Amino acid sequence: MRNRSIPSCAAFALMMLLPVVAMAQTPQYLCQWGTYGFGPWQFAMCMSLAVGPNGDVYTVDEVTNYVQVFTGEGVPLRRWNGGGDAWGLLHPRGVAVDAGGYVYVADTGHYRVQKFDSNGSIITRWGSRGDGPGQFVGPEAIAVDAAGNIYVSDAGNVNLKTVCRIEKFGPWGTFLEQWDATCGIGLAVDAGGNVFVVPRWDRVSKLSPAGTLLTEWGSRGTGDGQFTGASGVAVGPDGMVYVSDQNRIEVFTGDGTYLTQWGSLGSGDGQFDDCMAITTDAAGSIYVSDQRNGRIQKFGWGATPTRSTTWGRIKALYR
Repeated sequence: MRNRSIPSCAAFALMMLLPVVAMAQTPQYLCQWGTYGFGPWQFAMCMSLAVGPNGDVYTVDEVTNYVQVFTGEGVPLRRWNGGGDAWGLLHPRGVAVDAGGYVYVADTGHYRVQKFDSNGSIITRWGSRGDGPGQFVGPEAIAVDAAGNIYVSDAGNVNLKTVCRIEKFGPWGTFLEQWDATCGIGLAVDAGGNVFVVPRWDRVSKLSPAGTLLTEWGSRGTGDGQFTGASGVAVGPDGMVYVSDQNRIEVFTGDGTYLTQWGSLGSGDGQFDDCMAITTDAAGSIYVSDQRNGRIQKFGWGATPTRSTTWGRIKALYR
């Protein structure tokens, strides 16, 4: 547990300024937490991140089958539902939190979605294996819109049939509609209900609230606006789109115009070794799952860190 007398990245809260779309700057490293492993507060394969309405950060680990919850500064709060039994989670790959604090998990190994309250008590669950409406073949990414509707990316093979779709549900699991021929491991919804999906390693698609393709961007490569292994996507409160791509994060406008990027291969502050999941909070801070380094890193706009310190498993920068 951290020493509370030492300033953490919470000290940056008053310095956080959302960028005005002239992207001369890049987000600054704020803090990190976690180590690689299978025990409490460690990460073996963190596949998804989400931030709740109070700023708590939720993670799901496909290997340990746990949901783990931290403050926005990385202080451990609670964890639940491991073991992979009939009532637990089995290889979960997605997590989302709605405005009321309810937590939705893509329980991939059980072909279902589970809904919890913020303390981990089960509220409801839905889904079964199959390619029919409301069923799942391989539920992966999950997202929630401002109205509380749930979007699940479902992909795989069943009954000699390849499935690639996004299914939309009401807050209690009522099937609403599905969009075929679109799926991906990254999924996010903006304030207007537009859906962003990473359908391939080198592409991002933007869909309207009705599922119509609005625009698509990206190509294979290492240049600006290109991707070699895009996986996660998130939309900030200002509408900017963040895409995790191997060892860097690229930033775009909501229509796909390239703005900036940061990151490189390594284990230092602001470096990555396979950045997977990504999410943002209401203040515009960005959280990234740094897969092979077994940690979560937090970044923010407008902060200028000058000194670093380490305590426990949390490292932060402060003035």
